[in-house]
Amino acid sequence: MAIALTRELGRFVSEIRFDRLPAPAIAVAKLGFTDCIAVMIAGSAEPVATIARDVLAAKGTNGGANQGEARLLPSGDQVSALDAALINGSTATRAPCWCPRSSPRPRRSARRART
Repeated sequence: MAIALTRELGRFVSEIRFDRLPAPAIAVAKLGFTDCIAVMIAGSAEPVATIARDVLAAKGTNGGANQGEARLLPSGDQVSALDAALINGSTATRAPCWCPRSSPRPRRSARRART
């Protein structure tokens, strides 16, 4: 069952074309990307990002053949793809929530889980 579902999903994704996407789907995707980049920029000042950058710099993992494969957001510093994935990924998950659309209260499912 899972293999058939995966195969069908793969077929759907491989055959989709931008001009066939519904406008609301494009709008949601644009909002999602914009939100993610904004969170990465906000999270770049968080301690976890600073610690990751400092540790990788001290270990010298940014040098070598892979130096400059990718960039850190928002600084634009060039580092290896692995280092960029670690640092940019940590910034995308560590920013405080500042989005005005977010409710300060936990979602209903989260409230139920705690009780």
